[in-house]
Amino acid sequence: MPTIQNAALKSIASDLAARRTADPQAKASPEVLNKILTLVGTKAGTSPDQLSTSLNDGRITPEQKLNMVKCNLDLGETADLKTLISDPQIAPMFDATATNFLKALVGLETLRADGFKPAGQAAPASTVTLAPDAAAAAAVRKMRELVQNGQLQRYYDAAIGQGDPALKDVALKLFNDLPKLNSSATADELVAAGLWTAKPKGIDEMTKSARFLPGRQVLVETTVHSNVFDDRNFLSFKEGGVKAKTYRATIAGEKGDNFLIKVDGKNDPIEVPKSKVFEANQPHVFEGDKVRIYKTADYTSPFMKAKIAEAAIKMDALVQKIDFTKAEVKTSGGGLSRIFGGGDSQKVSELQRQAVKIIHDVIDMKYPSGNVYSEPGRDSGQDAGRLAVRGIGMCYEQASVMAAMLNPFRQALGVDVQFISGGVYRDVRSADQNPFNGGGHGWLQLTYRPSMELRICDRTWNQSDHPADRAYSRWGDRYPASNYGGNVQKVADTDVDVSGKVTVATFDRQFGVQGQDGRDNHQSKTQ
Repeated sequence: MPTIQNAALKSIASDLAARRTADPQAKASPEVLNKILTLVGTKAGTSPDQLSTSLNDGRITPEQKLNMVKCNLDLGETADLKTLISDPQIAPMFDATATNFLKALVGLETLRADGFKPAGQAAPASTVTLAPDAAAAAAVRKMRELVQNGQLQRYYDAAIGQGDPALKDVALKLFNDLPKLNSSATADELVAAGLWTAKPKGIDEMTKSARFLPGRQVLVETTVHSNVFDDRNFLSFKEGGVKAKTYRATIAGEKGDNFLIKVDGKNDPIEVPKSKVFEANQPHVFEGDKVRIYKTADYTSPFMKAKIAEAAIKMDALVQKIDFTKAEVKTSGGGLSRIFGGGDSQKVSELQRQAVKIIHDVIDMKYPSGNVYSEPGRDSGQDAGRLAVRGIGMCYEQASVMAAMLNPFRQALGVDVQFISGGVYRDVRSADQNPFNGGGHGWLQLTYRPSMELRICDRTWNQSDHPADRAYSRWGDRYPASNYGGNVQKVADTDVDVSGKVTVATFDRQFGVQGQDGRDNHQSKTQ
């Protein structure tokens, strides 16, 4: 019998194995399938009463089925269910339809349109349209071919009415047939869809890694030196200074409901409520098939599907080099501890950042300056997918499209994404005591797991990958005032580990350089 940890699934596996031993031709009964669905259905937001009624009646609606497939099983349950359905003795007990549904639950296959029905009963009439596996697979193969031979732009041009009219319907059908990926997408799903050849090594370890570790750089609010013109002391700690957010801070430990934070300019750590640290540093989550991120990210849109597929295919070879198990190991207090952020783990971070740059570069957006509005096919509407094909937008628009495109890759690449709104320092006068209320700007703040390295992605300032130190110092010209939208991810039990068994490498502070780290290379000057 396969090794399974979950008690309910272990009992099911034991019963199935016993039946198969007694009768090599035995099949899984509807009751067995119902037990599995009950386990999953409660996680999918279906009330136990509703689920029980539909199961007892022998009917699972397509809507319930889709909700179950989109639910988030924990890693243990996912592994156990994979073990159950891959066991050579048990797997043949499920028919083809049930097998597809169970594999879809754990990301091994795309859910087919024929649905799930208990044995011997007719499937209910479907009110949900699902792309057949064959069509999605064929579309991915065609996209890969177009990326490789450099012909994809012809299809984009035709789809927006700027190319060969005879190719328009063909292009739109191709894009529509591609698999849909939203914020719940996993590396297994990207592989199953044919967009990636293999997933990063050690991805399960990465997803369980802590976010709040000793040595991690964080944004915290405290009293600071507020003189913008004092480069070295700006935003360091100052007793009685102006209260503001500073990037010059790292986690040192914890004390009750507070983190102990080491801030430049003060020898002893300060205490900051954990809730405040989480609010400023936890990733933002934009869930669902259609979400508002300043612009609208519609993951069923043909253009969004196409751009996500293009990015996934272009990073495929890069992704296969990522190994999240890489970390320095040191002896500490008589035992071994891990340090993320240096050595081989730094190389992993570089690969992650290169993958993000690929997403950045497949977006075709220009800043609204000069004659950009007269360019054929340029769009300034609300659809983020269409804007990624040939769009126009200022900082918030471009940041929203980048966030929308990153959303389906955040779990698979280990990238925590935050949409930041803030001020700029360029118009501050020497007499200003509070320089944190300047003009509005929007960008993305990215934290790479497991190293927890903090970087900035700012399309309109032509900075696809920029150190937070340089971005938030005087010449970086940004003040991270607030989270746009406030969609802060809930803190998991595994997110905090200040035991010292795992730490993050702390590097020397970097400061921005005039002419390099601010808006000096703004898109409006280059397009």
